[in-house]
Amino acid sequence: MSKHAVALAALHGSKLISPYDLFKYLKENCLDVSSKTTSALHSPDRRDFLYFKDGEFLNFHPIDLKIDRINCFHSFTISKQNPLELFSRNTSCFCESCRVGKFRECIDTAFHGAYHTNILDIQVMELVPENINLGLIMRESLLSYRTSYDKAYFVMIYQNANILRPTFALISPGASFNVATVRAHILEPYDATTNYFNYTLLKVPKGGLCHQREHACPKLHTQLIRFDHICAVCLRTAPAGSIVNTAKLVPSLGTKEFYVYDLKDSYSEDVLSEYKANRVNVFGNYVVRK
Repeated sequence: MSKHAVALAALHGSKLISPYDLFKYLKENCLDVSSKTTSALHSPDRRDFLYFKDGEFLNFHPIDLKIDRINCFHSFTISKQNPLELFSRNTSCFCESCRVGKFRECIDTAFHGAYHTNILDIQVMELVPENINLGLIMRESLLSYRTSYDKAYFVMIYQNANILRPTFALISPGASFNVATVRAHILEPYDATTNYFNYTLLKVPKGGLCHQREHACPKLHTQLIRFDHICAVCLRTAPAGSIVNTAKLVPSLGTKEFYVYDLKDSYSEDVLSEYKANRVNVFGNYVVRK
């Protein structure tokens, strides 16, 4: 509908020569939804449009962006009966089942294929901080490391307000980078019952990491990590100018199943301070255990 309206506006003399012109026109003319019938269960009640400058995107996004194979699909829809479940596939369908939101009962799967599903994590944000664009900062940093550091390295990510300790993820040299996400292995803490902000012991499975997608095996698989959830990168520039890893192997704690890593003493305070500062500035809700 929006593309059709914009095309008609351009044909009738509206000057839409920049992305901002397009944004203003859509904001002024295309918020309302023409079809609000009871049968259109998966149709929105209202549209909204946001404008971002080149290279910027939200620090806070109300919807978790961990959507598998998003680049492979062109049709996305949800049902108002379960707005957290996203249905996607390569082509749209308008059979009687899909028109009323019964996507699992689609009668044209032989032609369109089965729907791919994702469960969305939607959070209500009352305040959107604007003092730091962590996603943009971390994306630029990690992209620079692709050429300057050719080994796997750890990053500290924010998962939720209830997890005070940093969550570590391992980024491999061949990691897949997207506009807002990077693929990485999310690792378990050495002691999952310990939950204070400066606890940095973590486990890496021995021979238990898998880099293949859509692959069923018992190994740990990569997940999409949002750049704006990465609060610190465990790499630093040494006095000699080389980039060094701030993590160290702790052989005494390792087992047959996993290695144990911790931050090096010389870098621990620096990396933890960066993690805490970014977590506070972007996410808030930070409590230090007394």
